[in-house]
Parts: sequence; C-alpha cells; structure tokens
Amino acid sequence: MRGSGKRAAIVLIGLMVVAIITIVLAVDLEAASVLGKRAPRAYEGFSAAFGLIAVSAALTAVVIALPSFWAWATSQIRSPKMALGFEIADSPGSVPRRVDLNRNGIPSVELEEKTFIVRVTAVNNGVTPLDDALLNIYAPVDCDLTVIDDPRRQHYLAVLPVETTAEDRAKGDPDFMACTVGYDTFGPGVEHMFHVRVDAPGPGSYRILAYLDADPDTARRIDVRVRAPSQCAPS
Repeated sequence: MRGSGKRAAIVLIGLMVVAIITIVLAVDLEAASVLGKRAPRAYEGFSAAFGLIAVSAALTAVVIALPSFWAWATSQIRSPKMALGFEIADSPGSVPRRVDLNRNGIPSVELEEKTFIVRVTAVNNGVTPLDDALLNIYAPVDCDLTVIDDPRRQHYLAVLPVETTAEDRAKGDPDFMACTVGYDTFGPGVEHMFHVRVDAPGPGSYRILAYLDADPDTARRIDVRVRAPSQCAPS
C-alpha cells in the first residue's frame, strides 16, 4: 500500500508539471488567436500532445491511487468499534453490579469493604476483529492490585507503577498508578472480561481506569468510594 501511494505521488507530481506546461501553451494559443495570429502547426501539435499526456497521466494516477484509497476507505468503514464497561463485586463469587458509564462526568460506586473485585468488559461492536490489542487496568499505587484471571490468560501485573500524563492528571488521575497488562484478540460481538482484585488501604475515593489500545484509543474511568466503618452500620 505504501508503494502504491508513492507511485501515485510521483505520477501526480508529473501530472502537475504537465498541466502547468499545457496551461502555458493554451494561454499562448489563445493570445495568438485574439491577436489574429495563427500559431505554427508544430506548436499546436505540441500543445495537443501535452494535453493528451495530461489526460493520460490523470487516468494513470486514478488507476494507481484508487485501490489504495478504496482499501483505506473500506478499513475505516469496517474498523473495530470498541466499548469498555465496568462491573464491581464485593468478593469472588458474589453478584457483580454493572456501573452506568452513560452519566455525565466520572461515575462513582460506593462500597462497604475496602477489598473488592473489578471486572472490565470489552466488546467489539464493529464488523472486523481487533487483533492482539493491549488492555490496561489502573489503580492508585497505594492500593494492592492483583490479577485474578486464569494464569493461562495473557493478563498480568506490571512490575512497576506508571506515571500518568498531564492530560490524565487534569481528569483527576493520581500522579502514579499501578497497572495490569493484558492482550487479546477482540472478535466482533464477543464480550471479553478481565478481572482484578483491589485492596484499598482504607476509607476514601479510589480512581480505577481501563485503557484499550485501539483506533481510536478507548479509556473509561470510575471512582470507587470506600465508606468508613461508622458509615456502614449504625452504632
């Protein structure tokens, strides 16, 4: 595809040069006609030849560039369309609660226990698969983050925390976050699930982030609020 694009660019540059020469010749012929002069036959033939070359170059450029353009346009129409979701559970085996991500701002979930399970779902609503894509789940570094998926799955905890970007920090993300690394091929219409256990140090609000390396990149955030024991039950 790159080679075809390069050939098309060369042909188009040649077309521009030929078009400029053809315009100059046409202007000279028109000026001669206005002055009542007849240009030499060789000159007229030369101009006609350049015009024919310009038309041929244009057709050649279309023939060379059209397949590459069509492939690009088709890939855009048929590209994967990824959607991420969150589900929260109090412990393994308990019924998860789906987080509504359609609300304005960053949604929050309140929990009574400082240890909880996060399930990140990824669904491809397009018509083509997203191959070998990277998915990360982030939590603040003061939380103990553990991957609880099957060990045979490509999902593991990164050795070191990562520094967030200025754009992420403007959205309320901590300066550093622990993260997991997962890889999968996301076929159309199939819901893929990634699970982590988060052990928060105590009551407070903790930002959980899921990021999928796609085109365009997809990132979703939730805030998990762990209530203090005095807020969980009456004294």
